[in-house]
Amino acid sequence: MKIPGYLSPIDYLVEQGYLAKANFKSLNYDHSTIAAYELKDAGGIETMTTLANNLERNRKIIDTIIDECHQNSQVIVFACTVEHGINLATALSYKGIKAASIDSKNDTPESRRAKIAQYKNGELQVLVNFNVLTAGFDAPKTNVTIIAKPMNSLVQYLQMAGRAMRGYKSGGNRECNIYTVMDNIPEFQSISLAFGYWNDMWAEKETN
Repeated sequence: MKIPGYLSPIDYLVEQGYLAKANFKSLNYDHSTIAAYELKDAGGIETMTTLANNLERNRKIIDTIIDECHQNSQVIVFACTVEHGINLATALSYKGIKAASIDSKNDTPESRRAKIAQYKNGELQVLVNFNVLTAGFDAPKTNVTIIAKPMNSLVQYLQMAGRAMRGYKSGGNRECNIYTVMDNIPEFQSISLAFGYWNDMWAEKETN
């Protein structure tokens, strides 16, 4: 798709206010505490559990969320496991952040709707989820996404990032922050490359 006078459709949609200008940011942490054999099943439950239980990784995620909340951001977090989502939301609540977790294991359709409604009307500032809000979820005021779940699907990655990209003409924001936790998993390097690609694409707009 080409639009005369623009390098890409993204330039046009951002300029017109239909997409928020995305600031892609990497969350790096010390991987040395994780042994290679603990990540041998790539996207399997053992790897996800190892990452979910890593204190340094979680500290980086929580500190980033708290910093964003102090700027009155509305934050969606994609967790590694159900328990990871619950633990992150609990830790944030302990720190005084209005947060809740949502998943298909512990939530009923009614409780999911209630938490989403609380998030949309501002009663919750952070909604942590596992495999619930990837697609088909609309909360225009969301301006921060934390992608803390490694994956090898570019489509899913972009769906997650897109939760915060609603532009101001569509009830969203002029800018948004997309954070990706950068895990040292060789099988997922394509997503790291995708992160770099999108980061370069959005940054390129600033210089043109």
